[in-house]
Amino acid sequence: MPRNAFHEVARAIARGTVGVACILAATQVRAGDGSATGQFESRNWKVPIADAYAFRHEASLGEGKAIWVAVSNGVFGKEYLDACWDRQYLLDNFFADDETRVVYLEFGPTGSYSGYSYYFGSGDGCGFCGGGDVTSTVKLAAGRLAGKVATKGEDVSFDISIDVTIATDDHGTDQGPGGGEPGKAYLAYHAALLAGDVAALKVRLTAARVERWQKAEQDGKGDAFLAYLGENRPQTARVERAFVSGDRALVLVTGESETYGAMHGEAQLRLEGGIWKVDDETIQIGEP
Repeated sequence: MPRNAFHEVARAIARGTVGVACILAATQVRAGDGSATGQFESRNWKVPIADAYAFRHEASLGEGKAIWVAVSNGVFGKEYLDACWDRQYLLDNFFADDETRVVYLEFGPTGSYSGYSYYFGSGDGCGFCGGGDVTSTVKLAAGRLAGKVATKGEDVSFDISIDVTIATDDHGTDQGPGGGEPGKAYLAYHAALLAGDVAALKVRLTAARVERWQKAEQDGKGDAFLAYLGENRPQTARVERAFVSGDRALVLVTGESETYGAMHGEAQLRLEGGIWKVDDETIQIGEP
């Protein structure tokens, strides 16, 4: 599956770190903000829980929304995740890895426990495990989930306490059809990337991204960085929606790729010097 042009940056900032050298091992847990403690044990892994991130997501069973709580031995970059649209995709593809594990605890809209899901590898996962002998004291109050969930089974056991605020669903002011100025800025970036127009691209990227590019150029890897920015993306792009909150914008896009067919994703933009500039993007295969 293709990843976005900034996937190593997304992996780092989804963890709240500044570089991929800060990958967390399961045996080297850093303290989170106290939002989760305990342990999750599967057939092959014992995962000490260090942090939690709660957000609303489509329910695994039935219709409507549920509250998902991602728990992990890693530490989440909550501010970055709050600004994202498809949080599960970010967590599964740019946060979780062979050492950093993620388990989802699912709760109903009123805070009642529904089940859990995880994937640690072939034969060690569950798309959704509901029911069973699971005890839950978790309650929903004032936008927070707090309490304990626990079970002890042959394949999976866990005893996890959480006290976590549910992430906002307010991404800012809807910019209307075409995404307004952030939408135009993203399409200008996309066009410059397809054309290989280095000068135009550097105008459309944030200062932080340009700095990374300049470092690559100093190392004789400028052409490789340009190619890297353009890999695994659609040839055509259309802005579906955009939201603005202060100096940040979230742009939702769809498109078509000759290789992958329908694609969709999101881009994070920042307002720098009065110009909307692309700071990060994630693109994935399929319809939104």
